[in-house]
Order: sequence, then C-alpha cells, then structure tokens
Amino acid sequence: MKNLNIKIKENKKGITLVALVVTIVVLLILAGVSLNLLIGNNGIITRTQISKVSQELAAYKENMNLFIGEKQVETPEFNANTLTAYKNKLYYNTKSVEDTSGIEKVLGQIDNKYIEKIEIINGELCLNTTNNIEQKAADSLGIKVNSWDVVDGVLLSSDKNLELINNGETVVIPPSIKKIGDGAFSNVNNIKKIVIPGTVEEIGANAFSNNTTLEEVTIEYGVKKVGGYAFRGCSSLTSIEFPDSVVQINGGALGNCKNLENVKLSNSITSIEYELMSNCTNIKQISIPLNVDTIGAYAFSGCKNLVEVKMPAKTKYIGGAAFAGTTSLQNIIVDTDNENLKFENGLLLSKDGTNVYFALLNLENIIIPEGATTIPIDTFMGSNAKSIKLPNSIMNIIGNTFSGMRNLEKIEVNEDNENYKVENGNLLSKDGTTLILYLEKGDTITIPDGVKIITSKATKSRIAKEIILPNTLEEIKGWGVSEVYGVTKIEIPESVKPFDAKAFTDTKQFIVSDKNPYIKSVNDTMILSKDGKILYAAAKGINEFTIPNTVEELATSCFYYHTGLENITIPSSVKTIRTGAFGYTSLKTITVPESVTTIENNAFQGCSKLESIIINKSKDSISGSPWGCPIGARAVKWTK
Repeated sequence: MKNLNIKIKENKKGITLVALVVTIVVLLILAGVSLNLLIGNNGIITRTQISKVSQELAAYKENMNLFIGEKQVETPEFNANTLTAYKNKLYYNTKSVEDTSGIEKVLGQIDNKYIEKIEIINGELCLNTTNNIEQKAADSLGIKVNSWDVVDGVLLSSDKNLELINNGETVVIPPSIKKIGDGAFSNVNNIKKIVIPGTVEEIGANAFSNNTTLEEVTIEYGVKKVGGYAFRGCSSLTSIEFPDSVVQINGGALGNCKNLENVKLSNSITSIEYELMSNCTNIKQISIPLNVDTIGAYAFSGCKNLVEVKMPAKTKYIGGAAFAGTTSLQNIIVDTDNENLKFENGLLLSKDGTNVYFALLNLENIIIPEGATTIPIDTFMGSNAKSIKLPNSIMNIIGNTFSGMRNLEKIEVNEDNENYKVENGNLLSKDGTTLILYLEKGDTITIPDGVKIITSKATKSRIAKEIILPNTLEEIKGWGVSEVYGVTKIEIPESVKPFDAKAFTDTKQFIVSDKNPYIKSVNDTMILSKDGKILYAAAKGINEFTIPNTVEELATSCFYYHTGLENITIPSSVKTIRTGAFGYTSLKTITVPESVTTIENNAFQGCSKLESIIINKSKDSISGSPWGCPIGARAVKWTK
C-alpha cells in the first residue's frame, strides 16, 4: 500500500518555496501548531486542536499538493471505502477513490471523542484512536471500517489486504504486537512464510486458518498461547515447531493440515486438546510431550497414515474418538513407567484393565477382556470390526460407542451379564428399556416395544426407508437415530419428551401426536414446546425459515447441519440462542433482533459461508459469544 504522503511544493501563482515555508511557519506558530504536522517530524495534534487544524489546512489548500508515491493528486482525496489501521494508526488508502473528501472533512467531522491524536509520520497522515473508530463515526464520512486494526496491542483484521506488513511472500509480525487477534490472517492466500517474534504472547483463534499457500511458520521463544484452529486448513504447511514457552495449544490448532509431516509440540503443554491434529493425513508418527496427562476427544482423528504413537509416563486420560479414522495405526508405545495406561492385543486400556479407550481399527474381531467395566464414548468409532464380544464384567457402555462401525454384523454378550442382553441381534439393557445398539437387518427400523430410551447413535450407520418408534418411548438422547439415511418422515409418539434436533438425519417432516403434553409440530416442519416458546427442531431440506413469533428460545442445535438453509427470519420475540443453533448451515447473513439477550458459544459453529452477523445491540448487552464460525468475531456487526 502506498500511504498518503503530504509534500510542500511551489504553487503555480509564483510564490517561492522559501517564502511559502516562512509564511506557513509564522502562521502555524501563531495558531499554536507545530510545523511538524506538514513536514513529517512526528508532529502531534490533540483532540482540542482538530477543528483549528482543519481550518488551517483549508486555508493552505491551494498551496498544498498531495502525492501518492510520485503521482500528484490535484485535490486531497481519501478513499471512503477503505480505512486501514496499523500500530494504532489509521491510514487512508487511496487506491480507488469513491468519495472525494478533503483533509478538512476528515479532521473536522469525525467525532473528537473517538480520536486520541493525529500525527504526520514520515509524510503519512495517521490518526490514533482510543479503540477503533466506531462504525457510527465512520458512517458520517461514508467510511467503512473493515480492515487492519490494532487495539491495545492486538493485531486484528477483517479484510485480506496484507500490504502494510507483507514483504513479498513473507510476513514478519512487528515486535510491538502482543497478540495476533482472532482470524487476523484467516483465508489469506498470498503468504508463504510467517515469522512470529517472541514478543507476541498469544496467537488468537483462527489467526492463520485456511492459508492454503502458507509453507513455513517460525514461532520464536516467548509465545505462550496458541488459540483454537489457529493454523487449521493450512494445507501447504509441512512442518511446524512450538517452542517450550508455549503452555497452551487450543483445540483444532493444526486440524486439516493435510500435508503436515513433522510436528514438535511444546514440552510445556499438559494436554492435547480437542481435534488438535485431526485430519493431518500425512503424519506418520507422533510423540506426545512428556508433561501431557490428557489427550482430548478427536485429537488425532482422521490421521489415516499415522502408524505409531509414543505415549509418555504422565498420560492418564484418553478422550473419545482420539484416534478415530487412524486406519494405518499399528502400535501405541506406552512408556514403561506409565502407571495409568497399557496397550495389549490391539487395545488401549487403563492400567487396571477396567476402561477400554481404543481398539486398533484394523481388528476384524474385538474381544474385550474380562475385568473391563466401562467403554467410554466413541471408543470404537470408525472401526472395521465385524464382531464384538463383551465380557460379563461390563457395566457401563456410554452412548456413541459404536458410531461409524459400518462393517459390524454381530455383538455378543454372555447370558450371565447382569447389565446387558442381545435380542434379535440388538444390544439392550438387561430390562429392555434402553436401546444401546440396533443391528437388526431390513429397510424398516422397528424399535422394540418396551424401549423407553434410545441412546446416542444407537442405530449405527445405515440406510432405511422408515423408522417406527414404540409408544413406550420417552427419551431420545444426543444423536439418537441420526445415522439413518433415507427416512424423510418420522412420527413422534405422545410419551416422547423434548429432544436434541441432531437426533434425526435428513428428516423433512415431523408428525407429533396431538396427545403429547411436551411438544407439538407446526406445519409438520418444526417442533416446538407445547406453549410455543421453545423451538427444538426443524425439518431439513428447506432453504428458508420464518420462525413463529411465539418463540422465545432457539434450543441447542435446532438448525444444526441444515446445510441447505440460506435464509432465516428471527422474530423480535426471541431472547435466547443456544449452542450450535445454526451450526453448519449455509447462511450468508443473519440478523439478530434487539430482543436477544443471550447468544451461547458456537451458536454459528461451522458456518463457512457466513459473511455477517448483524446484532441490533451494543457489545456489552449480550452475554455469551456468537463466535464459532470460521470468520469468528470479524463477522459480527453491532448496530448500537
């Protein structure tokens, strides 16, 4: 970017340069303004001087010429479309002029309260602000604040123009920056190398996500924290090293880095967070740092070429699906001094054998050893096993355990097991009231009579034409029968209580019994609480929804994975938007009414097409956070 360079030049009326300079000096002294304002020796104008400076500049307008590089501009003009900030200074870019505002307009019409000082530094007009120049102030000039900014030492960005600090294909973060803000470099694809100095303490969430050209990252000692999804989707990145000054690397930081081969994690971290390296398909070996005691859910899921994992002595907890999709994994080497874990016969177990954390995905038959009591969530996710044999000792099988086991044909439980039984190939609680796993074949899934609870993902992955729910059914947990594809209509019995919208897959029509005291259907496309105040679920396959004006709460995941949803109208009756309410939709813009007081975290998770979230409130009037979409906080526009 070529910034505004203000130079003094002899005018066409014949005034000599010397005479002009002397005149200007005298007049500026009389006005109490430093000559540095015009000639560039770091002169400063305080708020109270703004109007006076405006008048002076207007008076000398004829004798002052504006240069952009070597090109003279006859009238001082500013781009009303782009206002760019860097190091707490605002630069007006004149690449394309849409509104011809003179210097006097810029200095005279911005509300003083938004300006800390104005400087001319090396011939560049700079405005320091207390925070950002507020959109309200910028609007009075027709200026869109949508670019680089630094607030309290935090580097932010909401456009993709890196010219201020981009030297060719290499970006070196300035040492004055303390934090690289959330999404600052997200989706920027003209960078090959990033250098982050040790003066930067924190790399924000999504800071460099989806930089498909980024090949090299240098993180110097001193950086302490790396935010969630910071480098997610950097598909050209092959190697990265985190210095030992880093004490926290948040979830998903390296997810989807498909060409990543070598990773050195900081020895100061104590946990491998959720989805940390998910879908890093080129990783073949992982050495867990010595101080890590916890490996989070989905941490290495989808690392299909991973062959070996080395686990240190301190590791004691493995989250669900931590190694889901690791189809090439052959060995987990657990340190001999580890008192919490062991690896035997293709199974990762607790040291005492009571917990089953993982089974190698290439095992054809899984035999859980006697003594095992608990199988945590997602333990066998993605396994290619055809059969599973459970011991008498099994007491607790947590939902989602068998998710994604497409080849599973048979499950065995000894008749002496006091907690579980198998009927018609289906795994149920001993009393038959809870369905754990449905394996019965056929195009129709008929949940057995007597079942009161369907656990999450009980139906495994399959295609069916119809699901028949029993009149005894009361509760559908989590993802319920969500992995059944092909069912377009579902009838909800009168005894069923409110459920998570993720419970069903591809359902386009909900028919709720009129006798149900808890929920009702509206136009067979929405499920609401009986009083109409809570929206629980919406039919899929519809690209536009108008929410009824009785609704006060959008429940958790109510539009989750509605990939065809493009438009939504939220009425002024809505007060609360729960977690994941609009997760993974195709919304491009959404307007949140003034009535909303709470937006829970990740309400817009995975909304890759979302460009703006317009919230008719002030920033401090809403509890919670709408972030969670790839563009994060940069998408949010507060109107008050």
